[in-house]
Amino acid sequence: MACLTLRKKIIFAAGLLALPLFAEGCVSRGAYDENINLLMQKMNKERTENAATERALEIKVQERGRTLSELTNRYIELKAQQDYSQAKLGRLQNDLEGLLRDMSEMKLVIFTNFKGSEANEMMLKLNSMQKTVQEILKKSNEPMTAPAAAPAAPASQNQQTTPKSQP
Repeated sequence: MACLTLRKKIIFAAGLLALPLFAEGCVSRGAYDENINLLMQKMNKERTENAATERALEIKVQERGRTLSELTNRYIELKAQQDYSQAKLGRLQNDLEGLLRDMSEMKLVIFTNFKGSEANEMMLKLNSMQKTVQEILKKSNEPMTAPAAAPAAPASQNQQTTPKSQP
């Protein structure tokens, strides 16, 4: 029996020694509620921040979608304009080729019906016109690498726009 009481005493002593360890793990109801309230406030703050970030990201996605839609529409418009311009250019090229044929016929008529300096002047003028039309046709068949040059202004306009130096 003495052994039993000794055993009880050892268990009792071990329990007393372990009591502070168990008490450390215990939290009072007030501290628990305070910690829960702090955690709830922190969680609500994070949810608010996340919701604001989510709204900002949704707005960005909508803007990018709208921008993509606008770019797609602009591309379609530009493609339609390009197709129209290509068709117009094709018609103009056909007209220029027809003009070249008409000029050749006019040369033949002038050569057979007219003599003298007037005929030579007409032939020179027709040759100059044919050369200009041929250059235009040649340029229209070349790929465009740079924007077209602006037309040169007549000399009289250049003189009017340049400032005069004062002595």
